[in-house]
Amino acid sequence: MIVTKSKSHYRWHRICLIWCLVNFALAQQNQQPELELEQESAAKIDWLTFPWSHRNKTNKESHLSAGLQLKDDYGQADISSFSGFERHPCRRVCQQGQSQSCYYQLVVHNYRRLGPECQRCQFDERACADERCIYGDGVASPVMAVNRMVPGPAIELCENDTVVIDVLNYLNEPTTMHWHGIHMSRSPEMDGVAHVTQYPVEPGEVFRYEFLADRSGSLWYHSHMGWQRGFGVAGNLIVRQPHQANPHARLYDYDLVEHALMVQDIFYDYDIQQVRNILINGKGRNHLSQLPDQDARHRYERLRVTPGYRYRMRVVLNGIFNCPVEFSIEQHKLLIISTDGNDIEPVLADGFFLTSAERFDFVLEANQYAKNYWVRVRGYEQCADRKLYQGAVLSYRGAARSELPQGDILGSRQPRDQDGPPLFINDFRYKPLKNSSLALRQFSKDQDVGTLSLRSVEPVPWSSYTKFLTYYSSLSTRQAPNGELLFQIDEISYISPGISLLQGRHLYKDDGYYSNRSSLAAQGRNCARELCEGVHVMRLPAYRAIEMVVANHMEPTHPIHLHGYTFRLVGQGVLGNQNDLKNIRELDRRGRLPRLSNDYAAVAKDTVQVPGLGYVILRFISDNPGFWSYHCHIEAHTVQGMFAVLKSRANMEKCLIAALSALCLATVARCAPPGLDPFNFDGVDFYQLFNDPDGHLKLNPRLKTDDLIRAHEYPAELHHVTTEDGYIIGVFRIPYSHKLQNQKAHRPIVLLQHGILGSSDNWITMGPDNALAFQLVDAGYDVWIGNARGNTYSRNHTWLTTQHPYFWRFSWHEIGYFDIAAMIDYALATNGQGQKSIHYVGHSQGTTVFLALMASRPEYNAKIKTAQLLAPVAYMDNMDFPLAHATGPYLGHRTSYALMLESMEFLPYNDFLLLLLYNTCGPDSRFLKYCKQFHSTDGRTNSTAAAINAITTPAGVSTNQFLHYLQEQQSGHFREYDFGKKKNLIVYGAEVPPDYPTHLITCKTHLWYSDNDEMAAVKDVERLADTLPNKVMHHMDDPLWHHGDFATNWEVRKYINDPIIKIMNEFEDTLRS
Repeated sequence: MIVTKSKSHYRWHRICLIWCLVNFALAQQNQQPELELEQESAAKIDWLTFPWSHRNKTNKESHLSAGLQLKDDYGQADISSFSGFERHPCRRVCQQGQSQSCYYQLVVHNYRRLGPECQRCQFDERACADERCIYGDGVASPVMAVNRMVPGPAIELCENDTVVIDVLNYLNEPTTMHWHGIHMSRSPEMDGVAHVTQYPVEPGEVFRYEFLADRSGSLWYHSHMGWQRGFGVAGNLIVRQPHQANPHARLYDYDLVEHALMVQDIFYDYDIQQVRNILINGKGRNHLSQLPDQDARHRYERLRVTPGYRYRMRVVLNGIFNCPVEFSIEQHKLLIISTDGNDIEPVLADGFFLTSAERFDFVLEANQYAKNYWVRVRGYEQCADRKLYQGAVLSYRGAARSELPQGDILGSRQPRDQDGPPLFINDFRYKPLKNSSLALRQFSKDQDVGTLSLRSVEPVPWSSYTKFLTYYSSLSTRQAPNGELLFQIDEISYISPGISLLQGRHLYKDDGYYSNRSSLAAQGRNCARELCEGVHVMRLPAYRAIEMVVANHMEPTHPIHLHGYTFRLVGQGVLGNQNDLKNIRELDRRGRLPRLSNDYAAVAKDTVQVPGLGYVILRFISDNPGFWSYHCHIEAHTVQGMFAVLKSRANMEKCLIAALSALCLATVARCAPPGLDPFNFDGVDFYQLFNDPDGHLKLNPRLKTDDLIRAHEYPAELHHVTTEDGYIIGVFRIPYSHKLQNQKAHRPIVLLQHGILGSSDNWITMGPDNALAFQLVDAGYDVWIGNARGNTYSRNHTWLTTQHPYFWRFSWHEIGYFDIAAMIDYALATNGQGQKSIHYVGHSQGTTVFLALMASRPEYNAKIKTAQLLAPVAYMDNMDFPLAHATGPYLGHRTSYALMLESMEFLPYNDFLLLLLYNTCGPDSRFLKYCKQFHSTDGRTNSTAAAINAITTPAGVSTNQFLHYLQEQQSGHFREYDFGKKKNLIVYGAEVPPDYPTHLITCKTHLWYSDNDEMAAVKDVERLADTLPNKVMHHMDDPLWHHGDFATNWEVRKYINDPIIKIMNEFEDTLRS
């Protein structure tokens, strides 16, 4: 029996095929090509100290460094030229919508406390800075410095700055640099973990780190190799927000880098087994001497404040040993406002506890008598065994600079004028409950606020009905056969691999290379009874709600740090005995491990203390695929094996191979490597094809809109506009014409909005003679070029990442309702000339979003002088677009197909997709007829503009935008998004979505349309025009004028641009008259 299939069936399979491939490209977007990474790590410095080094230039071209003068040749590097960044241009007051590219150079080198450079410094503290002397606590000892400083120089940035940092290894051992707190969601290879995300930087090499400062807060950087962090390779990384975005900005007057404190427990010489002191910003009293705390021979860090002002202060513990610390300031209350760089609801306390890598920010009000006060740091656990503590000086202006506070550093814990016990935050000293609830309890619930009790200012990023995938993990120790004490996660001690897991991920099979509970059990290993060691990799599914229950089988607390994610702490407690900990799954199944409810804004952290004989419960969305380290942050424990790697990746390899093979066959294998039989796919490495598309298709370099504008000598600005629902939109501006020099003249505002799959680039690719944006600015207009949420320039949100599924829950309705409205308001507020309305030009989807805004929010009609709608798309009954007719019956209704594709990113900017589109739309492609719907192929298109558009389009959209259009095409209505009957009743109060009331669009609306436009058919445009009370029709006489011709036709200036400018000029002349 022969089974036949319909044409629509085959059409649907082709759609599924392309869709599968595109999503694989999306899932892989954050993973960088191995070839590029290997070249990057091979860049070397030809210093005399390292005669074995033969190359001295960086060979990686920075893609984030537009406008920066990067140093690529370190052959003549002089260590004395490296210092701090007090005058760095990125150290500034952060402004809304103004990000910068920031370049730094760090040299990591051997140094000494009280080294030979210390001459006058030993007797005069004021001479230390000039001599670059590290005095420390007055005990000579080797250190590893950054730019001749311990701690290293502070780096200050603004959120969304792009950062380029050259790290030069001047040590005699390999190194890396980890940027603690940065998620590296777009650059996982920059996380700085040796043999996990990069190969180590060998002696004499330079490594260029490039990343986006994708969050704000008190972060820090440090080496992730051996004991180097303990020797001093660490520094503050402070990322600030604009005042408008900072929820705590009103609580303080000053935020100074001088008030950022790094507390570190240290060892002397190379005795890494013995903690000898605690230092604050590298300074402190000497515990080897018998001198009292007030002796002037001690060198203390000093914090200057002015009476009556409020200061934001930041504290991080660079903990090397098991030495939690208690922090307080004599006779002062601390208003705690942030932990691990995440804002919390303020808590007024007397102090707080820190375990290694934890950070707290607090506001200190200088409201005491003008004198000097002790900043107190008391050590516990191993530090308590040696009775270690440390101090710094809070010095009021008006008090003697050289004087030390009265009394001992520790003094009394009781605050002045306080009857009750002091209140401390984050106390590590947990004790088990004696009753059966097993909830978290500390020494006194009235005296201490546990970590779990803190509240974030942001709600949890998941809904109340989210189902979490729970993983159970344990922390423990085991004696090695040679007597060495090893530390373990899940009863496995980590052994570093010989290759980097990220870069070499295609060189091995997971099951044969990784060690974890599943793989070892499959080998018949019982890690509860025998020593297990290996490359411990725990696999997590990507884009899932993950819950981790981490149990501590030891009595001391352990600070656990997770790279790549910020988690929410929803549970924390002490069980008190090993049996309960070993049966924690069963206890959890019986409901014995309480969790915070989803309506509680659980505190967000990247490092948390796991109580001794207790547990923590962490939750996060695995929306950042990659290899992410998970380890105890006590240096000694990490080195001795308490380390693992979380591998998060979507499992779509089979989809890639099947889809790409079929697509290559359909296009006569145009994407096959040169010399390969186009119909023989045996041995084709499709991963390599993805990772190195440049090997098969040379793509022009990617230039941003402002780069393209400046290339023609026009001024360009990039603004970031935040919408009412939290999306951050990138908007470009050409404020004036360099030809007219009309900065001070009246310049009417014009907003240009692109079509679907496009971006702001599309308005300028025709060049200064033919692009509407340039023509308008030369005609005296203030030109703003918008972008839609989700495209290349608008991929940020105030609390969502692009990997979070909620980010993509929008259609073109939200682009109009929120984005266009926000851009109009922002342009009017920023222009500075008191204008009340603008001119608007939109193409394709740019017309749809305008109509949706004006109909939904008719008050915005008053803000529009004229609207020029090119190829307006609203009603779609008569459109003759083959792809819409092929997919509409499946995706234009609330079918299972539509639900499967809803709220996802589609066609992001990606070199692999550019390669795919190049081959799909080649002259021999079976898909060519679909490609022709988007671009003219009859010689009518400006080839220069088309070439530039080819490297900037597609720019990324939500699948809901396409689904919404297909709903319009199938329904015959111009109406809001159809969520299905049940949700429509909730959202709209009716089973079907409402039609847009286009009769409310009262602004002057010009409709430009043509006979040969398959998307905006003449009948549909005329139907729209019948509903508009104030329209002007412009029908194109050219019978071949196409949908894309409105943007890229050779004669667009003659038939579109010049007439539009004439209409605007006439309107402005009317206003002036």
